[in-house]
Amino acid sequence: MPVSAVKVLLCDGVAKRAVDRLKERQFQVEETKALPENDLIVRLRDKPVDCLVVRSSTRVTRKVFESQQGLKLVGRAGVGVDNVDVSAATSAGVKVMNTPGGNSNAVVELTLGFMLSLARQIPKADRSMKEGKWEKKTLMGAELKGKTLGLLGVGRIGCEVARRARAFGMDILGFDPYLDPEILRDVCEPVSSVEDIYSRSDYISIHTPLTKETRAMVGRDAIQKMKPGVRIINAARGGILDEPAIIEAIRDGKIAGAALDVYEQEPPVNPDLLRDERLILAPHIGAATRESQDTCAEMLSDQIVEFFLNNRVINVVN
Repeated sequence: MPVSAVKVLLCDGVAKRAVDRLKERQFQVEETKALPENDLIVRLRDKPVDCLVVRSSTRVTRKVFESQQGLKLVGRAGVGVDNVDVSAATSAGVKVMNTPGGNSNAVVELTLGFMLSLARQIPKADRSMKEGKWEKKTLMGAELKGKTLGLLGVGRIGCEVARRARAFGMDILGFDPYLDPEILRDVCEPVSSVEDIYSRSDYISIHTPLTKETRAMVGRDAIQKMKPGVRIINAARGGILDEPAIIEAIRDGKIAGAALDVYEQEPPVNPDLLRDERLILAPHIGAATRESQDTCAEMLSDQIVEFFLNNRVINVVN
């Protein structure tokens, strides 16, 4: 079909660069805010489109795929596709694309920011000053130099975290059962079991997808194997950490602190997450930089053009 006949619906405030690049190629482009399931079903039924683009807020569920007509492609402007039912898409004959690597640098930098914040109690110091206090003696911090960072997952983001953490003088351990240990040796000391990460690390940073194997993997049993005073960072996926277990371990002093950007449910519903100042929280902002959003928008719009203009499938998930 000529691209001038291709209808694209962009949800969730996808960066303007995607809109501009598609319009330049004569695609028919419409933008909308994030749509709940029923609204999306009605929208695709009343005004069918060839391509749907989402970020994180709009969920493309099995019901959506089963009720739509004519949809050929769903593009996710980001790395994960947790909000797209890929199995249902495959059954419906719809391709799913994402933009791996588009927001990697943003997540890496947030992870390093979390580590520094945990080490030096930066959020607590800021709140204290704004409350008119001068709590210099109670804000004793720790240095990253000489500490051991354990990485659960050493893919694109994990590798970059390792390289930058090494610049702080940290020792880096990496566990990733899907990668050749010889490849990992360039960026970290590969370990053969996750227990090595737990028992040897002063800081643990999570960089794995959420799967059946990784769901709640960092729970009570794992925490018992960790060093006293460990600090944990999760800017990957909610559900990998057992939140009640983390809260309990912080109260007991087993864990010195944790920094979370993702949660089992978003926004988080557990009030205990909000009460302890040793927990540093962010509202899933890992990819929320202008540079990251522009990069993802450019990557995805180019992939859409290739799909409809040249019948080429790039970064397909199913």
